[in-house]
Amino acid sequence: METPPGTSASSETSVTVSDLASGFRGELEIYDRQLQSLQEGQWPTPPSPRAKALRGSQFSQRTATEIKRWSLVEGMLYGGQSATLRDSDRLHPVQSYEVGVIFSAPYHTASALDERWVSVDDPYNTATPFGIVYSKYRKMVVIKVFGEHCICLPIYSHNGQGLSGKTFLTEFVSIRDACNRYPEPPEGLHLMLLAVGNCDLRGKIVAGKSSVKLTEFCSHRYNVPATMEGKLELKKSDSARRLLGLVKLVSE
Repeated sequence: METPPGTSASSETSVTVSDLASGFRGELEIYDRQLQSLQEGQWPTPPSPRAKALRGSQFSQRTATEIKRWSLVEGMLYGGQSATLRDSDRLHPVQSYEVGVIFSAPYHTASALDERWVSVDDPYNTATPFGIVYSKYRKMVVIKVFGEHCICLPIYSHNGQGLSGKTFLTEFVSIRDACNRYPEPPEGLHLMLLAVGNCDLRGKIVAGKSSVKLTEFCSHRYNVPATMEGKLELKKSDSARRLLGLVKLVSE
């Protein structure tokens, strides 16, 4: 299963498991105090949604696992579960979503797992009455803007393996960080794209042998939180225009 873009299975955030444990203990202490004053038939009041200190600035598989474990406890304590986001995730105005802009956002799809049972602390898969849902942070690049949503193409890291073993090479185009002095060589049949990260972005905007899938269209609504990360480079490579040209080429 693919690791979220820009991260690895062992990546850490500024939030440690000990920080999470401290927050969870504090939540239990508040719960115990509420129990002393509850009337018959009452539920304790759930805490505020996950505090900023518990979210971190990036995805961490370890942190997600700990939070999912605690969510199971919350369900038994309060009859509900709190959701989490990165502290960089927020709503952005329509003007932020220009063609060529690269952002990351929570992305949910039906899982390919042929199973009915999912571990409660699985960081990516969640069992629902509608099947198993696979969730992750996905980087995407905007190719078309509409009134309430934009159409994007996903950026895949391929777990560092690049396009090796891929059958439909014409449907992918390599993308590299324009500021990387020693990028991975481009793969596939198309001239690679270049991306530039925002000034507040930590690390590379794309890493390793990443590529854009030209034929997989995603819809992102403006009322869904996202993190703005950068944009396609314009001056040297004219990557935004070339990307649109490639989409048209492979769609004909």
